[in-house]
Amino acid sequence: MNHKGMRQIPTFQGLVDRAKPTTRTGMATRLALLEHIRARLELELNVWASKCEEVERHLQEVRGQIEVLKRALYSLPAGDGEPDTAPGDGKGEGWREIPLRY
Repeated sequence: MNHKGMRQIPTFQGLVDRAKPTTRTGMATRLALLEHIRARLELELNVWASKCEEVERHLQEVRGQIEVLKRALYSLPAGDGEPDTAPGDGKGEGWREIPLRY
């Protein structure tokens, strides 16, 4: 049996809960448990979706920085050391200083 994560490993209580409830109280308890599980999974799905959007946004920023650096690197003559100016066209694109205090 392949288990993809801790949630797929059955516990003793989980095996007992698999039996279908026959009483009204058991059905109400099972319904409440399933509603709780559904709410938890929906919340987890929303968190994952927001993380995916955040990662995609960060990935786009990194790709943009890579393109800027590639253009700056390939526009330098061969054998030249560090560039005298920051990459960019002088219109605000490029390196900027950020003061930090410890």
